[in-house]
Amino acid sequence: MNILEWALRGNALDFYRNELELRKQWLYPPHSRLIKISILGKPEAVRVEAKKIQEYLSSWQPHLYPSPFKKERGKEKINLLIRLPQGKSIESDLYLKLTSLPPYVQVMVDPENLL
Repeated sequence: MNILEWALRGNALDFYRNELELRKQWLYPPHSRLIKISILGKPEAVRVEAKKIQEYLSSWQPHLYPSPFKKERGKEKINLLIRLPQGKSIESDLYLKLTSLPPYVQVMVDPENLL
């Protein structure tokens, strides 16, 4: 059932329970901690850099995905998403790798959005 169907039925509690179950299934907050890594630049360079970062962080299985927004002025944005299990903090190995990324790579822990 989609959100509009829940709203039309006026059943917020069942919507909430369903949403929590889906979030648990997909390891989304509050059942995980998310780390979003974003790279913006020339399309080919961004794709190459994103693949390098994905390999560099392969122990944490980052999911690579393009930004849904259109390219601006010949630039492209690619994101990587790492999901850590609920209650697990960022371990020192991951912290060191994230802080060693180039300054043009944006790292966000518990991001407001995944776009």
